[in-house]
Amino acid sequence: MKLAPRTTAIAGSLLLLAFLTGCAAPPDGETYDHLRAGFRDPPAQARPGPFWTWLNGHADPARITAEMEAFAAAGFSRLQVWDVKALQDPEKVVPVGPPFLSDAWLANLTHADREAKRLGLELGLLASSGWNAGGTWVTPEHAGIGLYASAQEVRGPAALALQLAFPSVPEHSPRGADGRPAYWRTVAVQASPTAGPLAPEQVLDLTAGLGADGVLRADLPAG
Repeated sequence: MKLAPRTTAIAGSLLLLAFLTGCAAPPDGETYDHLRAGFRDPPAQARPGPFWTWLNGHADPARITAEMEAFAAAGFSRLQVWDVKALQDPEKVVPVGPPFLSDAWLANLTHADREAKRLGLELGLLASSGWNAGGTWVTPEHAGIGLYASAQEVRGPAALALQLAFPSVPEHSPRGADGRPAYWRTVAVQASPTAGPLAPEQVLDLTAGLGADGVLRADLPAG
């Protein structure tokens, strides 16, 4: 039997998007001049709109105006304000700006909103401050998570009492005093045959047999 035991929670995610366009020959008497014109000068809804990072909340009206004018001149149509902490800045290169949603921070956002209207840009705001919509008020169990697993091979039939291996997690994961991730929980413990094609009904759910000590106690069938 092959066990896929503990899972832990910590990390982020990556989304990849791919776009494909194509055209057939135009009907008789028609041209694609309007499409060519659209590619040369795309409408606002087709133009890019990037994350606009306010690192450490550091922003000031003059810099906001300069950057927004540069975005507009480069052909962008919308911006998403992203307030995020500089986690790797040991030399303190980036000054610390006003706290997220404080009066001073909101004054900067108000200025950006006025400039967006002047420049014909759409202005958005990420839901919170930090990576993965994090913030000091977000507790670990509600933060962005990742799913990890470890596997051990055993032979049945057997009355199993097995200390499950803890999964390998990224080095950057925040750690507790025991060296393990500061926050984690077991999602599931399952067993399945290691040989031959696998049918869904052959997967055993052994989660209930896992004790608080991390030892799995279960009766395994042959295989």
